[in-house]
Amino acid sequence: EFLERMNRAMPPEMQLLEARSVEDRHPALTALLKAASYDVLIRDPEIAEKLIAACPELMLQETVMAVRKTKSGLKEVDIKPLIYALNGKEQHLYCTLALTEGQTCKPNMLLEALCAQAGIPVSAEAGMDHNGPVRVLVKRTGLLGEDEAGVFRPLENL
Repeated sequence: EFLERMNRAMPPEMQLLEARSVEDRHPALTALLKAASYDVLIRDPEIAEKLIAACPELMLQETVMAVRKTKSGLKEVDIKPLIYALNGKEQHLYCTLALTEGQTCKPNMLLEALCAQAGIPVSAEAGMDHNGPVRVLVKRTGLLGEDEAGVFRPLENL
């Protein structure tokens, strides 16, 4: 009954597939959230090839510096410990990035660092959005938490 009523209220493209009850003492989902997985489509095949080729080099670095926008301005941070997985195929980058209240690596931060690694200039004004010099489409494919063994699992499976 819950699913039926929710799906009537939701847009057709956002239908719920399943639901389950949890006890009140169950932790909030945001408290369980540790990472997110992404599929990044790079629209230009030549740029995609360069970025995918730069992935192993980037992952071998001890530090990967990126600029984070904060309330007090721009701050340079090391995002290497926040990149859990990174690989590519054809025109897609697949990555798993930290996503917690205190530690977050946004896809655009990773892409800007990857562009620097690949020697692809990106202006701060244009950035990595769909209007920038490196045109991408970012799709978040999952929200992840850690199970008892410390393995990332989709939140719905925790």
